[in-house]
Amino acid sequence: MLTYIARNFSKGLLPAMKELKLLFANHPRSAIIPALTELQNHTGWISDDDVNELSNYFDVKEEEIFETVTFYSMFNREPVGDHIVQVCTGGPCSLRGSDAVLDKFHSLLDEKVTVRHVECLGACCCGPVITVDGKYHEAIDEEEAQAIANDILNGVVPKQRVCDKKPQRK
Repeated sequence: MLTYIARNFSKGLLPAMKELKLLFANHPRSAIIPALTELQNHTGWISDDDVNELSNYFDVKEEEIFETVTFYSMFNREPVGDHIVQVCTGGPCSLRGSDAVLDKFHSLLDEKVTVRHVECLGACCCGPVITVDGKYHEAIDEEEAQAIANDILNGVVPKQRVCDKKPQRK
């Protein structure tokens, strides 16, 4: 059995990939999401060459990796800005005005900020929901979007906004 030698992993990334390969030796497909996450944390996005490299390294079909990387909105398939704003445009958020929030971000932010819509961020009771660099902000309207965009453009980490409409468990 031949052992694939990783050619494109940088020295900083190779130890993490070796650890994942060892951890998931009996189930290499289970390494796909953690490996993609490590890769993206290291490079910022996942290229076709990266998919090929992961396929060879973990001995998993390229198609399976492409299916994973294109299914989950958390993976970037192209270079992104210094910040990422994701706006949920799923049903409940859309009914509460997420399209206007998305338009507001597009009109205010520059190329240093990647703005994109996602189908669901899983906080439907408090829509519209957005994430800024992975941090959730709930019940966002156009005014809140303006304030968040101003913070981002001024180099300030936006104060996390959470709603109090969450259902109470008994």
